[in-house]
Amino acid sequence: MARLLGFRIKNGIEEPENGLYHKLLESLATEFKRHATLGGTQVLVTTHSPHFVDNLSPNEVWLLEKSEKGVTSATRAADLKRLGALYEEGLTLGSLWYSNHFESTPRA
Repeated sequence: MARLLGFRIKNGIEEPENGLYHKLLESLATEFKRHATLGGTQVLVTTHSPHFVDNLSPNEVWLLEKSEKGVTSATRAADLKRLGALYEEGLTLGSLWYSNHFESTPRA
Protein backbone atom coordinates (compact mmCIF):
# COMPACT_ATOMS: atom_id res chain seq x y z
CA MET A 1 0.00 0.00 0.00
CA ALA A 2 2.82 2.41 0.81
CA ARG A 3 4.32 1.88 -2.63
CA LEU A 4 0.91 2.60 -4.15
CA LEU A 5 0.80 5.95 -2.34
CA GLY A 6 4.37 6.77 -3.34
CA PHE A 7 6.10 6.97 0.04
CA ARG A 8 7.70 4.90 2.78
CA ILE A 9 5.63 4.59 5.90
CA LYS A 10 7.43 5.03 9.18
CA ASN A 11 4.34 4.89 11.39
CA GLY A 12 1.16 2.94 10.71
CA ILE A 13 -1.76 3.02 13.11
CA GLU A 14 -4.88 0.94 12.62
CA GLU A 15 -8.19 2.23 13.96
CA PRO A 16 -6.91 4.43 16.81
CA GLU A 17 -10.51 5.29 17.68
CA ASN A 18 -11.14 1.84 19.16
CA GLY A 19 -11.75 2.22 22.88
CA LEU A 20 -11.28 6.00 22.75
CA TYR A 21 -13.96 8.56 23.60
CA HIS A 22 -14.95 10.23 20.32
CA LYS A 23 -14.34 13.77 21.60
CA LEU A 24 -10.64 12.91 22.09
CA LEU A 25 -10.19 12.12 18.40
CA GLU A 26 -9.59 15.79 17.55
CA SER A 27 -6.59 15.87 19.91
CA LEU A 28 -5.36 12.57 18.52
CA ALA A 29 -5.58 13.77 14.91
CA THR A 30 -3.75 16.98 15.84
CA GLU A 31 -0.99 14.98 17.52
CA PHE A 32 -0.59 12.68 14.50
CA LYS A 33 -0.34 15.71 12.18
CA ARG A 34 2.20 17.37 14.49
CA HIS A 35 4.28 14.21 14.56
CA ALA A 36 4.22 13.95 10.76
CA THR A 37 5.19 17.60 10.34
CA LEU A 38 7.80 17.99 13.06
CA GLY A 39 9.07 14.41 13.03
CA GLY A 40 9.52 14.35 9.28
CA THR A 41 7.86 10.94 9.01
CA GLN A 42 4.85 9.66 7.16
CA VAL A 43 1.91 8.59 9.29
CA LEU A 44 -0.70 6.25 7.84
CA VAL A 45 -3.87 5.86 9.89
CA THR A 46 -6.73 3.55 8.96
CA THR A 47 -10.08 4.42 10.48
CA HIS A 48 -13.79 3.69 10.42
CA SER A 49 -14.54 6.80 12.45
CA PRO A 50 -16.22 9.83 10.87
CA HIS A 51 -15.29 11.74 14.05
CA PHE A 52 -11.59 11.18 13.33
CA VAL A 53 -11.98 12.12 9.65
CA ASP A 54 -13.78 15.34 10.68
CA ASN A 55 -10.42 16.60 11.96
CA LEU A 56 -8.62 16.22 8.64
CA SER A 57 -8.64 18.13 5.39
CA PRO A 58 -9.38 16.56 1.98
CA ASN A 59 -5.64 16.77 1.23
CA GLU A 60 -4.93 14.51 4.21
CA VAL A 61 -7.46 11.77 3.42
CA TRP A 62 -7.00 8.96 0.91
CA LEU A 63 -9.70 6.58 -0.23
CA LEU A 64 -8.48 3.03 -0.88
CA GLU A 65 -10.74 0.82 -2.97
CA LYS A 66 -10.34 -2.75 -4.05
CA SER A 67 -11.75 -3.70 -7.45
CA GLU A 68 -13.58 -6.92 -8.21
CA LYS A 69 -10.30 -8.17 -9.73
CA GLY A 70 -8.48 -7.54 -6.45
CA VAL A 71 -6.58 -4.44 -7.59
CA THR A 72 -6.32 -1.65 -5.01
CA SER A 73 -6.45 1.97 -6.10
CA ALA A 74 -5.84 5.12 -4.06
CA THR A 75 -7.63 8.44 -4.57
CA ARG A 76 -6.99 11.56 -2.54
CA ALA A 77 -10.24 13.00 -1.18
CA ALA A 78 -9.23 16.44 -2.49
CA ASP A 79 -9.33 14.99 -6.02
CA LEU A 80 -13.04 14.14 -5.73
CA LYS A 81 -14.53 17.33 -7.17
CA ARG A 82 -18.01 17.07 -5.70
CA LEU A 83 -16.57 16.27 -2.26
CA GLY A 84 -14.22 19.26 -2.38
CA ALA A 85 -17.02 21.64 -3.30
CA LEU A 86 -19.22 20.43 -0.43
CA TYR A 87 -16.29 20.62 2.01
CA GLU A 88 -15.65 24.23 0.94
CA GLU A 89 -19.30 24.98 1.73
CA GLY A 90 -18.63 23.94 5.34
CA LEU A 91 -19.71 20.30 5.49
CA THR A 92 -17.42 18.05 7.51
CA LEU A 93 -15.59 15.12 5.96
CA GLY A 94 -17.23 12.72 8.40
CA SER A 95 -20.74 13.74 7.34
CA LEU A 96 -19.72 13.61 3.67
CA TRP A 97 -18.36 10.11 4.22
CA TYR A 98 -21.62 8.96 5.82
CA SER A 99 -23.52 10.50 2.89
CA ASN A 100 -21.53 8.39 0.38
CA HIS A 101 -19.61 11.31 -1.14
CA PHE A 102 -16.30 9.43 -0.77
CA GLU A 103 -16.98 7.09 -3.66
CA SER A 104 -14.43 7.79 -6.38
CA THR A 105 -16.54 5.98 -8.95
CA PRO A 106 -20.29 6.39 -8.44
CA ARG A 107 -22.13 3.09 -8.29
CA ALA A 108 -25.19 2.44 -10.43
